Amino acid sequence: KRPSVFAVLLCILCSVASAAQLRESVVIVQPELSADGIAAYRSIADDFRKQNLNNIASHFESMADGKSSSGFIARDRYGRSVVVTNRRVVTFADAVTIILTWKGDSEVALSMEHCRILYEDPDIDFALVQLPEGAFEEPPRLELAESIPADGETVWAAGYPSLSGVRTWRLGEGQVINRSIFVDRMGPEQFAV
Repeated sequence: KRPSVFAVLLCILCSVASAAQLRESVVIVQPELSADGIAAYRSIADDFRKQNLNNIASHFESMADGKSSSGFIARDRYGRSVVVTNRRVVTFADAVTIILTWKGDSEVALSMEHCRILYEDPDIDFALVQLPEGAFEEPPRLELAESIPADGETVWAAGYPSLSGVRTWRLGEGQVINRSIFVDRMGPEQFAV
């Protein structure tokens, strides 16, 4: 089985020229959920609560409440500007809003609403979102590792985790552990796609 794209996203090469270039490439991904999408996340949260997995349940509840995630700007093979993110972020969304920040976590430089979800991988935690035409003619480029890093290898993680409800820019260095772990299913069977 292939590993989670979440792990691959964490494998941004150390050779990225600077943190500024990296920050220009990483965006906030805000799912635009329908009533059905919100209900699906709440149902998943309820399922985890019944299993006494309250931390996981809280995560899905926060998704129903509009929690954002992160992604990075790239160019697809057709030359379109896209955002690479996790499938779990867009699974129940009709579209997404992409937000770029500058000079501080609360200063919005650019917000693009109703961005179309191009692709959700059925096997791994990977999705592509199309940006409006002309949004980034020359998007900042991040290089990902060409292979899955081995346990113990150094990787970088970048994004906007929500800390106490506030999106905050973070860049951190870490090591790969348990790369062979594969999560077959998240949530109840009726939501497994």
